[in-house]
Amino acid sequence: MYNILVVDDEKIHRQGIISLLEEICPEDMFWEAEDGMDAIEVLENIPCEIVISDIRMSKMDGLMLLRRIKEVHPEIYFIIISGYADFSYAREALAFQASAYLLKPVEREELANAISEVKEKHRGYRESICRVSDMEEQLKETVPVYMEWLLNRYVFSTHKEGWEPLDEILPLHQSGFFLMTKCQILDSVLSEEKKRSIGYAIKKTLEPCSAITFSVNGQPDVLATLVLGDRRPEEKKVRKISEHIEHIERIPSEQIFFALSFLHKDMYEEGKIAFEEARGTLNYAFYEEKHILWADQFWGVRRKEVVWDTEVILSAIRQEKIELAQQILKSMIQEDTKDDQLPPEILKRKIVFLFFRILRNLEPFLEQDDISRFNEKDNLMMEICWYSRLMTEVRQFIFQIVRSIQRKRSVEELNPMQRCKEYLNRFYMEELSLETVARKFHFNPSYFSTLFKQSFGESFSEYLSSVRMERAVHLLLESDCKVKEIAGMVGYKDSNYFIRSFKKRYGITPDDFRKRGEQ
Repeated sequence: MYNILVVDDEKIHRQGIISLLEEICPEDMFWEAEDGMDAIEVLENIPCEIVISDIRMSKMDGLMLLRRIKEVHPEIYFIIISGYADFSYAREALAFQASAYLLKPVEREELANAISEVKEKHRGYRESICRVSDMEEQLKETVPVYMEWLLNRYVFSTHKEGWEPLDEILPLHQSGFFLMTKCQILDSVLSEEKKRSIGYAIKKTLEPCSAITFSVNGQPDVLATLVLGDRRPEEKKVRKISEHIEHIERIPSEQIFFALSFLHKDMYEEGKIAFEEARGTLNYAFYEEKHILWADQFWGVRRKEVVWDTEVILSAIRQEKIELAQQILKSMIQEDTKDDQLPPEILKRKIVFLFFRILRNLEPFLEQDDISRFNEKDNLMMEICWYSRLMTEVRQFIFQIVRSIQRKRSVEELNPMQRCKEYLNRFYMEELSLETVARKFHFNPSYFSTLFKQSFGESFSEYLSSVRMERAVHLLLESDCKVKEIAGMVGYKDSNYFIRSFKKRYGITPDDFRKRGEQ
């Protein structure tokens, strides 16, 4: 049996839907509400599986009700009914996971099909819940997988109740620390066999301490080891772990990095803190210098902010001196990271912001296709895991920027008219005339006028007017500026002339155009 709620502010429609439902599925229980607010009150008291709602109602319409219900009860299935055959309603309803969209008057067959489909989906949902429950039982039967699941819940969950099953297996109310391991291998993903071998090497080396190693969710190249004992090992002993791993898995010791948290007295209460200390410390393996990293070296250490000089790099790039620009940036980065205590994420953000400023300054000199491609490099740089790889990317980026400048200059030298066009696109708001632009690009005005028309299919004044009007349209729709202000912003000193020109082009005044756009 299903509880089905019918929502419509017109009683005759509401009762009509319920009558159809009584014929279609007499075994179900039906409830009714006269608007969205009333429906929410019903749902607070009755666990309904299906809601059938009109789209236009007072107080709260059907789409708002759909959003509210899905936020709190994503498991409830929703059928929208409307007298408006407007696809935008259907599109918005489906975007918020409505299961069906029916038009008034509702046909019995359409409603029966919609109810049948929704019930089928609900049965699938209940079966998936059962499968999840069965999976949890299977996890408990598979000890290694179950332990990994418990340990990840221990370090990531904010509710201590979730740690209790682990505490029953491991005595967490004692001192200990976390050891993190990362291998600099080409595929950057450790196989399950390698993970087990590394865990075994750690366990054997740290005996008699109790140590259990597991994969960290979301970090396929990182292993975490929970170590229970009253002291951290000396560096010499940690190095032995590398030797054992090298012997077993043939991973060179210079490609293995370890990070150790502080020693904590009670790992039940402070285990999450220890984990975050070790994970944060492991980030500094990024610099590839120290293979054993201690939380003591990084946590609570203050360093002086180093400000980078963008202009000196810009100057070298503008002069197309690739090696000089690369060396300047390399020196700046090395100065900022000489103590290996600048958090890698901050370094990468500084580099991303530096290139953002460089690209913003050089945009007029770069090829358009290159600009969009360069802007996509932000995420790539933030995802780089190693300093050497980042430096390679930085050098290549500078090379690519200079080459883009060279390509565009080469094209512009062959096509001076394109430069004129780009100049108009950029400085349309200034007082421009055919004569002044022709002189700027070393043309005879008469020849320039003819050449412009031949190159672009319209006269100089027609093109400039089009650019200004397109910008004016954007400002009318996207800003609150007055018409007189917009006229000046797009290059018209006489606002009345601007209004006449706008009306001649679009058939209406700027004010009327704005009003239509707001409707």
